[in-house]
Amino acid sequence: MAGLWFDDVVSINVNLSLAVSDATAPDLVEIVEGVLRKHSLDGDVRLTYADRRLTGDTPYPLIISRFYAWHEGFEADLRAAVATAAPDAQVDLAWDFPDEP
Repeated sequence: MAGLWFDDVVSINVNLSLAVSDATAPDLVEIVEGVLRKHSLDGDVRLTYADRRLTGDTPYPLIISRFYAWHEGFEADLRAAVATAAPDAQVDLAWDFPDEP
């Protein structure tokens, strides 16, 4: 994502949505909550688990400082944690930028 308009912005508003399909690990919700807590997003992402699918979204935009430097680590940690618990699971993440010019 380097070179995008937010690269030089100190903080930015973002919305997050995520989906983990084939989520068969019994403790997957707790594992994802641990990643959210590690990245100070606990309480900011609503998680729902049904029919072997974990979904999450933010009910309001998050203000993330240095998003351009932060998001790759968050995404890597989330993918690694899910892969360890549920190797067949597929993680999909989407970021929305409500203030995009």
